[in-house]
Amino acid sequence: MAKPWFKPKTFGIGISPASWEGWASLAGLVVLMVGERAGARLWIADGTWRAGVSLAANLVTLAGFFVLCTLKGERVWDWRWRWGDDD
Repeated sequence: MAKPWFKPKTFGIGISPASWEGWASLAGLVVLMVGERAGARLWIADGTWRAGVSLAANLVTLAGFFVLCTLKGERVWDWRWRWGDDD
């Protein structure tokens, strides 16, 4: 595998970007989620439907980002608490 985009965090639980590709994909995630909310606000008049469509779109986007992290990350499934002194 080439250089991983994401690596386990040194302290705490989870992963963090490890390269510019990881940071770019994280920025893209933020842009997509804000854009989905703005798009739902522009094109859907009813507030209940707007919230539902926005939530569904954000969940799909987050699931796709999780898949990207899994494919491009280093030991992504080893999500455990870290204190910084282990491997």
